[in-house]
Amino acid sequence: MKRIKLFVISLIAATFALTACGGGGGGNGGSGGGDSAPSWKVVGNAKFTENQADNIRIAIDSKGTPYLAYSDNSNGSKPVVIKFNGTAWEMLGGGPVSEKGVNQIALAIDGNDVPYVTYSERLSGTFQYEHNKIVIKKFVDNDWEELYNKEVDKWVPFISIAINSSNDPYVVYSKIFNNPEEDVKNATLLIPDNGAWTEVEVSEGGVIYSSIAIDSNDIPYVAFGDFKEENEIEDFKATVKKYVSSNLVEVGQSRFSDNTASNISIAIDKNNIPYVAYVDYDDDEGTVDKVTVMKHNGSDWVPVGDKGFSPGEAMYLSIAIDSNNVPYVAFMDLANGSKATVMKFDGGKWVALGGFGFSSERADYISFTFDINNVPYVAFQGGSTVMVYR
Repeated sequence: MKRIKLFVISLIAATFALTACGGGGGGNGGSGGGDSAPSWKVVGNAKFTENQADNIRIAIDSKGTPYLAYSDNSNGSKPVVIKFNGTAWEMLGGGPVSEKGVNQIALAIDGNDVPYVTYSERLSGTFQYEHNKIVIKKFVDNDWEELYNKEVDKWVPFISIAINSSNDPYVVYSKIFNNPEEDVKNATLLIPDNGAWTEVEVSEGGVIYSSIAIDSNDIPYVAFGDFKEENEIEDFKATVKKYVSSNLVEVGQSRFSDNTASNISIAIDKNNIPYVAYVDYDDDEGTVDKVTVMKHNGSDWVPVGDKGFSPGEAMYLSIAIDSNNVPYVAFMDLANGSKATVMKFDGGKWVALGGFGFSSERADYISFTFDINNVPYVAFQGGSTVMVYR
């Protein structure tokens, strides 16, 4: 599992004319070419924080207001949520969500435009491999209301949240004890139950890179890296399960990726078809650490376009699907200076929006979504500040 030393945060949101969203450059570093290229513009102040920030997540409410959650590395990695008020970025609640540092954070907004955060809070010391506490909060009456709080004797490197049509939050998190190279553990799905919570273990084997999405029938889907055995750390492949009739059941074949699948991200289209994006490691086929997207056609997992379609190695994947059922993937593009690249599937092939590696700085911690008008936003860490382009 790759680890990269991370620096400062950037947030970028991309906007382009939906009638001219054809694609990207002709090769690594291409400009996207012609009038059909997307236009990337700054939203609000170009520098609205001077602090280093990690674990960025973006969400947009029904009015088109973007929200950003991140851990403030210059302030003990405390969790922070900000929103764009039309002219500037402002912090919700006037300060951090918690007075303790966090390892990971996730963000979602419900049907009433109420933001929710979940995070893994550090308990003993500041080293990321130590014990964590799982917390879920929502923002009401200008304050953060706690919904869930439980200590776990493990490190939580991955956490994800989704909200159903009844405004109930579902959370999945992966748990690793001590050193991940020695003891891979499981993932837990937290299910709201009339003010209480039901905990469901995702797999009997090892789990990593867990991600959650909910379809229009309020069925939660969890995608994850699935180990054959708990400690087979070099052989985790993509698996998806859904929660129906109080059970997690596999969607199609388990471990359906051809090779090791990392950086897993899931999204569901308007027809309730799940899509999974991941980085596929296949040295023999020349797709080392490249992006692949698969969808479930009702019986099998099938590729969306070519497998390994990114220009080169990729990290920090984030997949989203617009209201026309068009999938997009954002990622750190190592073939183009580790900058941000967004690609969409045009029905026949994957094309870049605004060219490959469009950001001015490297792009860690990428998070991607759409507003109500199908305008794509991508948030990431990079440069010396937090930025948004649109």
